[in-house]
Amino acid sequence: MSILRCKMVIVGDATVGKSAIVNQLVNQSFNSAYSMTQACDYKIKEFPIEESKTVVELHILDIAGQKFFNNIAIELIKDVTHVMLVYDMTNPDTFNSLQSWFDGIKEENPGKDIKGWLVGNKADLETRIKITTDDGQAFASEAGLRYFEVSAMKYEDVEAPFKEAAELFHETYEERIKKISR
Repeated sequence: MSILRCKMVIVGDATVGKSAIVNQLVNQSFNSAYSMTQACDYKIKEFPIEESKTVVELHILDIAGQKFFNNIAIELIKDVTHVMLVYDMTNPDTFNSLQSWFDGIKEENPGKDIKGWLVGNKADLETRIKITTDDGQAFASEAGLRYFEVSAMKYEDVEAPFKEAAELFHETYEERIKKISR
């Protein structure tokens, strides 16, 4: 069995639910008490690739969303290949800051082919949603990102963007191996 390791950063404003998403993914647990991430949290999640003897380990860096951690975030997002931008579907301010987060990642990784996912969190709060699916999809399309809506609290669709990231990483790896082998 071979193991591939992929560095993935998760960014977005404070309180959008980045840590809740990661904790649900890795531990299948949700903590309703908010606890601010200090600089960065690090988790690993394995994804076996179907019809392959390969496991992709996603090395997930959950970056703090507070402005005073920006200098630390800049160092952590260097040399990243996969990024997940998260916003709170009930809070337009978190959606409006996505471009700034994405621009920062691109600035620190000039010329790199960064694979990205836009994740709208808190999809379970249907009566409070202010950012529509169409808004999210439009931003994702314009930025070249894949789009997902999740509920960290209810563990709805949380695994889907990560699984897709692992599969895409494996696919890209296989394509590179074929090119080298020719």
